[in-house]
Amino acid sequence: MAKQAYDYVICDYPIFEQRVVEVYIEGEYVALISQEEGPDKLKIELPRNVISDDHTCVQFDLNAFQTRIEQARKMLIGDG
Repeated sequence: MAKQAYDYVICDYPIFEQRVVEVYIEGEYVALISQEEGPDKLKIELPRNVISDDHTCVQFDLNAFQTRIEQARKMLIGDG
């Protein structure tokens, strides 16, 4: 599998009291990380339907995804 482009967007949404980070892979939204219960209890939200325009599932390398989620966590709590 070729290296994939990851993007992060730090957001303020009215439905959350704290900032959140959206994670995108190859331009596709794949996860949201929130810290509503504090920086030690981060939550990850995955959309129910992660399907591309050609109706295939978005696929990504698990190790790369874990690394990117950790980077997003650090961005959210100001640790990196």
